[in-house]
Amino acid sequence: MFFSDLPIELQIQIILLLDVGLIISCRSACRHMCAIIDDSVAVQYRLELCAAGMVDGTYTPGLSISDRLNSLREYEKAWLSAPFTYHPLLRAAVNDPDHCEDWWPTTGGTIPYTSKGALRLFRPPSLSRGVVGKTWCFPSTVVEVEDAVEICIDPEQDLMVLPKWSEGQGGRVLKCHLLSIELKGTPHPMATQPLLCSGPHRLASASSSSRVHILGDLLGCTVDSDRCMMVFNWKTGHVVWRFHSSGAPRFHLLDSYTLVLFERYSIRLYIFDPAVTEDIPCDSQPDEHCVLALPPLVESNPILSCDEAHLTPTAYADCGPIFFPSPSSSFLVVTYHIYSIHTTLAFRAAGHRHPTKWTHLLMLIPIRTLLNQSVRASQRPDTCLDSTPIISWDDWGPHGTRCLLLDNDPKDISAIGSKCVLYFPRYGSDGGMADILIIDARPWVHLAPSYRKYHNISAPYLLKPSTYDKCQLFASPLHSTLPYRVLHREIRLGSDLSSASTMLLEDGLAISRSLRSYPQPGDAPEDGHWPMDVGFDILLT
Repeated sequence: MFFSDLPIELQIQIILLLDVGLIISCRSACRHMCAIIDDSVAVQYRLELCAAGMVDGTYTPGLSISDRLNSLREYEKAWLSAPFTYHPLLRAAVNDPDHCEDWWPTTGGTIPYTSKGALRLFRPPSLSRGVVGKTWCFPSTVVEVEDAVEICIDPEQDLMVLPKWSEGQGGRVLKCHLLSIELKGTPHPMATQPLLCSGPHRLASASSSSRVHILGDLLGCTVDSDRCMMVFNWKTGHVVWRFHSSGAPRFHLLDSYTLVLFERYSIRLYIFDPAVTEDIPCDSQPDEHCVLALPPLVESNPILSCDEAHLTPTAYADCGPIFFPSPSSSFLVVTYHIYSIHTTLAFRAAGHRHPTKWTHLLMLIPIRTLLNQSVRASQRPDTCLDSTPIISWDDWGPHGTRCLLLDNDPKDISAIGSKCVLYFPRYGSDGGMADILIIDARPWVHLAPSYRKYHNISAPYLLKPSTYDKCQLFASPLHSTLPYRVLHREIRLGSDLSSASTMLLEDGLAISRSLRSYPQPGDAPEDGHWPMDVGFDILLT
């Protein structure tokens, strides 16, 4: 019996068990297979989910495969529409009639802001993905956010982390409060220690920044000024990993026992035990699992700093999206700021209006690529275990990443899943214009119907690959093959661009800006503090 002799329904079920690459190969095998794949709604839904970097929310009842496919197509069409549309109901919902006093970057699919001193978490609705809009309100008598450095939430685990600085013996202490969202900000019932402390830290400034992020049972914490990084098991309260650096690196949790640390000239992977029963000593330094080399630079071109951006796709405990960003397609965005006098000549040759000596290398690194290199390092022969393996750029970078060069430093970079947004304000423009670049990078984005249209577009601030060699930045030609597409959108803010900030949501963009004009020279506030009234424009797909 041949495969074509099986019932059509059984053929489709077998095809759905294959990887996407094999499905594409089967489609090219013969006319019969091509017809089955093209005519099957289930197979087309599978292919378009991969092209969009999504996975099916199988726990969402009451929707047929055809309805899910139509919702997915509407979602993709909305991202590609020009221009984005403002959502007036959401503008009124977030901009409280009594004013929005302050805000924090998006976290867990929500926008944290304060109104009348009370913390609120606003989750915008998504018509195409079936996410219900919701607002959580935490009374100021229960949750005090006046001294909060950051707010980080995980809706799936009902967890909100509120880090605050406090004075301690020998320096300042960063205290992370572990709170329950649904229990109105009371201590989280799953946390053995509802208060996790990092420090004391000897800080040069009282306003020193810190960053936290959550992955399952793990809580990563970075204190920038003290160059200290720690990973807690927030349920047990133990410190499972810590690192003190002489530079200013960035780190991110990849899974429950692997993390990546970004430095100016290398990327380092570490493995740790998340189930340790005692805190890791303060003076310990972890062993590197492997080191990933960056593209080799010309010796005269130093990297002066690097930044990292990533938000984990959100899972909701109270509602099930029709589809959501695939964790396996998520990437980290790393920006390296490179100084070189040769870039001025290259930018002028390319016709750029404002040539500069700075080039900004934007690296889109899928988490899957980093985890694959970690597995590769674990499989090395026992005779090589005494030294840390160094994997050259040619062995891991060209086929596992996407490198882009920018001639201007974005004011904001945010990333969720396999999508990132770059925000470039046009200072001095009429009407407060700004440019938004939306970049999708993932293995199957070339399957999307819009791929050819948005792949080789001429986007502002983005150098064409043909000009990379003219910059004379790298010792050898820079090459990367991860498929990507770029969308360019212009938005009119109509206010002081220096006060605006752009944050990526899973279903659109949130743009915050001051509702009050900046003070004139010589003015003074009555209470010693300038008003912080903030407005949001939410552009939904």
